Amino acid sequence: MGRQPGWILVAVMLAGQLVARIGELISGASRFTLVGSAVLVAIVVLQGLISIGRWHPKLLLCVQAILVFAPYPWLGTVWGPVAGLLGAGIVLTLRPRLAWPLFGAVLIAETTWNLLLDSAFSAVTTTVVDLNVGFTFFAAVYLVRQLERTARERERVAAMAVTTEQLDTAARLHQTLGAELGAIIREIRRAPGRADLIRIAESSRSALGTVRSVADAQRAAIPAPADTAQQPSQARFAWWFLLFLLLNCSAMPLANLTQLHVDWRGFALITALMIVSGALQLHHGAPRESDAEPRAWHWTLALHAVIVVLALVLPSWPAASTIAPFFLMFGAVVVRIRTAWAWALIVACTLVAAWTFQWHGIHFGWRIYWSVTSVVAAVYVYVLCRIPEVNRELYRTRAQALRMAVVAERLRMARDVHDLLGQTLSAITLKAELAARRPEDSAEALLELAQLADQALQEVRSITRGPAELSLAEEIATARSVLEATGAEVNVDVAPTPPDSRVLAIVLREAVTNIVRHSEADLASIHVIVDANSMRLVVTNNRVPLGKEVPGRQGTGLSNMSSRLTDCGGVLVTERDSGLFTLTATLPQVMESAAGPVTASPRLSRV
Repeated sequence: MGRQPGWILVAVMLAGQLVARIGELISGASRFTLVGSAVLVAIVVLQGLISIGRWHPKLLLCVQAILVFAPYPWLGTVWGPVAGLLGAGIVLTLRPRLAWPLFGAVLIAETTWNLLLDSAFSAVTTTVVDLNVGFTFFAAVYLVRQLERTARERERVAAMAVTTEQLDTAARLHQTLGAELGAIIREIRRAPGRADLIRIAESSRSALGTVRSVADAQRAAIPAPADTAQQPSQARFAWWFLLFLLLNCSAMPLANLTQLHVDWRGFALITALMIVSGALQLHHGAPRESDAEPRAWHWTLALHAVIVVLALVLPSWPAASTIAPFFLMFGAVVVRIRTAWAWALIVACTLVAAWTFQWHGIHFGWRIYWSVTSVVAAVYVYVLCRIPEVNRELYRTRAQALRMAVVAERLRMARDVHDLLGQTLSAITLKAELAARRPEDSAEALLELAQLADQALQEVRSITRGPAELSLAEEIATARSVLEATGAEVNVDVAPTPPDSRVLAIVLREAVTNIVRHSEADLASIHVIVDANSMRLVVTNNRVPLGKEVPGRQGTGLSNMSSRLTDCGGVLVTERDSGLFTLTATLPQVMESAAGPVTASPRLSRV
């Protein structure tokens, strides 16, 4: 039961109240029945709008108050009690310090009116019904609102967890890679000699090892499932409301028996049946703190049904006068059985009850009232029992969503650390070694080293802020420079104005890193092919050493590339033929929008 079904049950409760009150109005045989029914419809509609909190609920509350009390002068006591919904609306709309005194004032006003127009018995009946309707409807709407609030909190908590994870990772990267890159930058700025350049290459190689360890640690640091033992629960709140409903419904039969002047044996009989029925209700038809089912509920529910039947057939007085607390058993049926036929069973029982009332000579309007009340009572109990269960389910889902958000962010940063920093640090190592071997080109090499070191430092900072934005054109230029520095001949064939793609830029960067680390290529090519439906990146290199696995196949390079492409609907294909290795990355053209490159990292799904 999610957000919409929760409100659907509230709507069923309102509809049931409407039909029951119209039935009571019909029983009064008033010539204003049609007008009174129209006013009841307006009150129920206003109550629905007030419950969802839209269209100025305080103003609607004032209009509802007028509609509740205005018909009394021309309808008399036949009109009431109807102030229970008004009381619920007041408590749901206003602040508690003001709302509860106003609820009491509304209750006193309607009770006093019935006392003046009719009798003390009518006043007591009014009080009991208003309390039942007001409190149970308030509890149902309050629980549904709590359910919605819990659902809204899931995304906020997940976002906070991701932010916290980013801050923690930023601190770790600053302490490890940041310190090593800072030392490399200081060495470069000192105009180093040959020995210093060799040391820079070794430091960069060490930083590359740190990159791998950080990436592996990010993948391994999967948070444990959240402890749900201390989860917040609305079960206790709902349980007390159900107990109040039981006691309040039990007060009605006792008042009716007093009014009918029933002897003490009949009074004792119905009291005993109510006590047993209430105890069984609290056993198998009440909100629970856990998901565990009550013991032997099949047997206790069957016994409860027997008690209800006895309450209908044993007494000599009309069954409608004492049946109110026994209706709650219907809610226990749907809570425990939870199938469509359980509701069908309630409808069948309602029809049986209507026939029983007819046998006792009950007016048609009152038969409508009591028949609908049985369904409304079932919905009351179902809402009070089911919503706390759904709240627990949402709490567990929220904990799982939070955990998965952190996992996704850690995997995203692990991939970016490996894919982005790997090539930059490999390039620093390569160019530092090259500058140490060619002192005559050291000035230009130092300038490139400084640029690469600054780029690496910026990438460390950007990784923890979110997916880094890369340019495919810039990566192609960098790839050419790095491959040429190894002595390879590079052939680049790119469309004149290819669409930019962050995903293909990262794939190219990782592919070049693999060529530098795992091959001795003297020939490489980079092709970008664009057509109406897709764009493809093809990277080829020769001289893949025999006896070794395809570059990156046992590591995380190719798996990262494949994962990024799969997230965007693309595909990665690798081929090895006679020492020639070809990597083809295909990405659907539709994935690239005018708003910018597609982010390939895991996205938080709305859970």
